[in-house]
Amino acid sequence: MRYCDEEFTSYSCGCEVFTLGSRAWQSAFDSLYAVKGMVPLCFQGAMYWSAGSPPATQRILCFDQHNEEFTNFPPPPCMELEGPYGYLTELGGKLCYVYPLEDTVQLWVVEDGTGTKLTLWSLLCIKVVTP
Repeated sequence: MRYCDEEFTSYSCGCEVFTLGSRAWQSAFDSLYAVKGMVPLCFQGAMYWSAGSPPATQRILCFDQHNEEFTNFPPPPCMELEGPYGYLTELGGKLCYVYPLEDTVQLWVVEDGTGTKLTLWSLLCIKVVTP
């Protein structure tokens, strides 16, 4: 998979999967989008990353561990406007994107599925109380 670093953009690397049964590395199809420097979220048999370059090509990248294929889908609106300053997580069995702001935390929750069917994000805001 390609890795995106705003300072170094002239390189890419491939994606390989290690199969336990054969004890060997095999090449997987590469993603069309560069992943951000973040640990992926493992959720429901897939790994998820923030991907693309802000603001035009932001995507959520998904690698399905069963069929060893990449898919992507639109990010929550906060990523399209500001870039990837939050992180992916899971809450209550749903994929979420946490976006911290000065006095609130936006929690964007996927409402309609996983994988390529992920399209509908709903927003929950949490007020941050500071002493």
